[in-house]
Amino acid sequence: MKTLILLVIVSVVALASANSRWQLNPEEQRDAATSFSFKVALKPQNMETLESLFYQVSNPNNPLYGKYLTHEQIADIISLPQEEINKVQDYLQSALETHCAVETKLSVHRDYIFVDTCAGQAEAIFPNLSLAVYSRQESAKTILRSSALVDLESNLVLLGVPYHLHNLIQGVHDVTDLPVTVTKLPTSVPFWLTTDKELTVNEISE
Repeated sequence: MKTLILLVIVSVVALASANSRWQLNPEEQRDAATSFSFKVALKPQNMETLESLFYQVSNPNNPLYGKYLTHEQIADIISLPQEEINKVQDYLQSALETHCAVETKLSVHRDYIFVDTCAGQAEAIFPNLSLAVYSRQESAKTILRSSALVDLESNLVLLGVPYHLHNLIQGVHDVTDLPVTVTKLPTSVPFWLTTDKELTVNEISE
């Protein structure tokens, strides 16, 4: 238990300190043609059912023991109906202004939509979005993020996502949140946390 608590504390400190390393760079203007990618998290369904099945297939005394679900079976349980997913994808393609193409790809469990486009088009998709350049003092790397940073639960309103889609979308990743760098952790921390790669919070949890 003490080890678990230590890991949690270290992780929280790492996440909290990482964001402070990125600073808004008001002197550099964003280029509308710059490539920009983000992820739309769809609201998962039937999570209680999935959790129940998880315990059943893990219990040696249960008839379902060892009968693990396929990716498709998981998707069938937690994903929105296809017609609801289509509404979100249509919205992502419906901006009146066209700066560049919008490519979308559905995740294997149909709970995320990966979007590849450009900065100008992202601002056209999200009418309240104003992208800005962020940089780090210790490197020449820069990224684009919203000039106003908020948590995932609040960003639908900030971005101007239509209210009729709020019951379908959990949040938009990599737009109003900064990447997290996990570095210099104790050697007792699992290997998957000892990386200096830029990660988003949902990538760490996967």
